[in-house]
Amino acid sequence: CSKKTSVVHEVYHEAQNTLTGSHGIVFNTPPDQIPRGGPQWLIEGSAVLAQIRWQSKQPPEFTFEDYKNFLLKNRLAGQPCNLAALETRDDMVAMGTDVAYACGILAAERLLYTTQNLPTLLTFWQAIGQNQAWENAFKNTFGREKNVYYAEFALYRASLG
Repeated sequence: CSKKTSVVHEVYHEAQNTLTGSHGIVFNTPPDQIPRGGPQWLIEGSAVLAQIRWQSKQPPEFTFEDYKNFLLKNRLAGQPCNLAALETRDDMVAMGTDVAYACGILAAERLLYTTQNLPTLLTFWQAIGQNQAWENAFKNTFGREKNVYYAEFALYRASLG
């Protein structure tokens, strides 16, 4: 990971913080609780996804499919990616950060693919900034309860082998 891609990742977090308002996405959240800005898999997965999308435009160019294949072969072999077990910072650490981030990247990308609209992430964090609980913002933005998406993603992850 280069310094430039790390900057993209951190700038994305700053955008998340700005959209969610004065308390930001994780403001003083104990590591065993779900942050105000939503589950850790989505906070980190979408930031890394933004980083990957930026990096894929730099030489040498690659596609998200290339990166997804790398993750499946090198980070996620035999890993089911249970999103309910990746909602807190403690969850991410317990799973192992390489695996947890890889799951988050796939889950964020799949969520965007199934809604077919990148601005939905902006809408999600703006809703939280307007004092919606993240679960309500998730349902209103992505059109389904988190547990429904978690089940959909589990099937998708299983289909990838």
